[in-house]
Amino acid sequence: MTIGLPSGAVDHVAQLSALLCSPEATGRTEPTFTRTARRAQVVASAIDTIAEVGYEHASLALIAERAGASKGVVTYHFKDREDLVRAVFTDVLARIGHYMEPRIVAESTGAGMLRAYIESNLGFMRDFRNQVMAVHEIFVNARDRKGEPLYDFDTLDAMIVPLQELLAHFQATGEFGEFDARSVAFAIRGAIDSAPPRMVRERNLDLDQYASELAAAFVRATRPERPPRPTGRRAGEPGDAGERRVSRRFRPAGHRGRAPAQGLRAHRGG
Repeated sequence: MTIGLPSGAVDHVAQLSALLCSPEATGRTEPTFTRTARRAQVVASAIDTIAEVGYEHASLALIAERAGASKGVVTYHFKDREDLVRAVFTDVLARIGHYMEPRIVAESTGAGMLRAYIESNLGFMRDFRNQVMAVHEIFVNARDRKGEPLYDFDTLDAMIVPLQELLAHFQATGEFGEFDARSVAFAIRGAIDSAPPRMVRERNLDLDQYASELAAAFVRATRPERPPRPTGRRAGEPGDAGERRVSRRFRPAGHRGRAPAQGLRAHRGG
């Protein structure tokens, strides 16, 4: 699938995927199939519960009830609510990575990969609304035992790096123009990450249209600047047919081809 792609670009996409798909170390032994299935069921229940009632109201008891299990079953697999919330966050990021990576690496140009990055990220939001809402709730509201945010802007910063390096790679090849890759990477992520709050307010938000408009805007913004095309006209020469048509539309009434000053005098009766 990566045939024909610059190796550097593939490395940056792989780095993004690795960042999103790598589970956090838990220190536990490899789970059995049954244990894995039950953990996945509890995580799925937590995702739906947090998405529907919000992080603050998503208690372990409510999550267990939705999973059709006792609270004891939940605490057997997760030592506390924070442990479960971290598992939810990791699970959703892994799903995002698996969704986006094949769509990005299928492209062979900088513009194509940038478009795929934006459209696939927003496409995941369209197809997996509850997962996105749960992660949004966790990122905004989740706190640890000391009252500190579970996830902060360091988390966002880590996700920026692969996108920044992807932009820088295609700047080096000449496919993208001159700009600060880090600033543009933050702008792209900011535009993408503004979608979840809008999804809360606008239930019928058209994410396909938003993705298309956003991708087109950033593809245009990252193009190399080209010098203005010379017109080949000397000063005082008439423009092309379109310009002549426009100039005729705005001539004063009574103007019949005379010089502008003469036409204005005729119009005024002078």
